Amino acid sequence: MKDYLVLKDYDRDNEWQEVFFFDHELTNGEISRIETRIQELKDETDECSSDDIEQIVADVVPYTYNLVLSSDDSYHTIWY
Repeated sequence: MKDYLVLKDYDRDNEWQEVFFFDHELTNGEISRIETRIQELKDETDECSSDDIEQIVADVVPYTYNLVLSSDDSYHTIWY
């Protein structure tokens, strides 16, 4: 793993995040393209799901692995 992005769901009552891991360091251009595509989607529709954003990330910069973390998971240990 060289880099990662974290997708956080602000609409849920519990804490939920999805982490996307990449095998290379993301460039500013790649991050900008992801942000632009997400904003275009938000401009087109009032409802934007986490699945929609996940698909955008995969289309723009394929990730090698993803991990979903939520407050109701009891099997993930995260060290800060």
